[in-house]
Amino acid sequence: MAPPSDSDDSAPIPAGAISKLLIVIAMQTEALPLVNKFHLVEAEESIFPTGAPWIRYHGNYKGLHVDLVWPGKDPVLGVDCVGTVSAALVTYASIQSLKPDLIINAGTAGGFKAKGADIGDVYLASDVAFHDRRIPIPVFDMYGIGTRKTFATPNILKELNLKVGKLSTGDSLDMSPHDESAILNNDATVKDMEGAAVAYVADMFSTPAIFVKAVTDIVDGEKPTAEEFLQNLVAVTAALDKAVTEVMELDTDPTKLKAKPIIKPKVEPCDDDDELPPPPPPASGSGEDWEATTPLAAGNPFFTALIAKSHLHPKFQMWIPPRFQHRLAEPEARTAAVLHSGGKSWATSYCGHLKMKKLDAGWSEFAVDNRLLVGDACVFELVAMGAAGGLEFQVQILRGGLPAEVVTSKGLTSDQPILIVD
Repeated sequence: MAPPSDSDDSAPIPAGAISKLLIVIAMQTEALPLVNKFHLVEAEESIFPTGAPWIRYHGNYKGLHVDLVWPGKDPVLGVDCVGTVSAALVTYASIQSLKPDLIINAGTAGGFKAKGADIGDVYLASDVAFHDRRIPIPVFDMYGIGTRKTFATPNILKELNLKVGKLSTGDSLDMSPHDESAILNNDATVKDMEGAAVAYVADMFSTPAIFVKAVTDIVDGEKPTAEEFLQNLVAVTAALDKAVTEVMELDTDPTKLKAKPIIKPKVEPCDDDDELPPPPPPASGSGEDWEATTPLAAGNPFFTALIAKSHLHPKFQMWIPPRFQHRLAEPEARTAAVLHSGGKSWATSYCGHLKMKKLDAGWSEFAVDNRLLVGDACVFELVAMGAAGGLEFQVQILRGGLPAEVVTSKGLTSDQPILIVD
């Protein structure tokens, strides 16, 4: 996010840059449909300061790690902690603890009929600003308004039926004459109670953020704002849920997006731990390249790994056997890799530029999510190697070690494949 400039060309989110997504939502009613949709679970231990009522849900959605946070309930009054203060605080704490690659601030908003808004419309905000921070002193007035452009998302706009408009934020549900004047000056189509605060914090820490807002009430309509908001909240939340899901699905379903996906595994820096020796090969190893040549049922090259302490806490690294590395050809550099297992996917990084090549960033989540233990084994089947170097492995997890047919299978051909998983 950046302050306004003479150019409308804000930098798009680069393809291949996202593996950790943070969704910031103001109300429990808005949050729970997404929690259920993405099968997120509430964190057992809070990452937030003691006393903060903020709630975090987390999980993996088709290789993307998702954290969803909302400010919780007021401990005295029991209502949702809405408004800019709570939004700014929970966004700050989440950025510091979770280090997200992208923030989606999803929520409901009021819309302006004069700008073409209608109940149930979903908007992607192009700009955000405050309308209730009035500081009539030169330069301070610009700081109070705090106009910022959001990150450009051309793929979303191309593929989804979302409207685009400017978002104005204030701490009141209704609209005073002063607020109305400021909103008009902001040229806003929708108004909410947290967006600009999330944008302010995200901009401070150089974290890209996008804003998806569903219209619950028509601010310049005939019905009282509070009445219309409560009347439409549940139904409009369903539209919000659908829109956020579609944004996520653009990445996970390639048939929906012909161009490069919006959200892809992040290629993170690799820790060069060459001083740590790789775990020993399986006991059957005789120096021959049996791991790379023994076929599975699919006929793809594969390698095996018997899980040792060095694969797990605290380093969490998976070395690639030297005799298998030539199968990966290029790259001799950091590359995105995806591990598929049990119908789920995890984003990792292949550190091809190191002397001891390995899977690094993201391997820890795979190991923890699948509860790998010392003595278990994994079979890594190379199922795809993209033109740009991206790798995909189908991973079969074998509790308690490798079966005998793998250990003693030298000499088998593709006419006699091994089927490990039924």
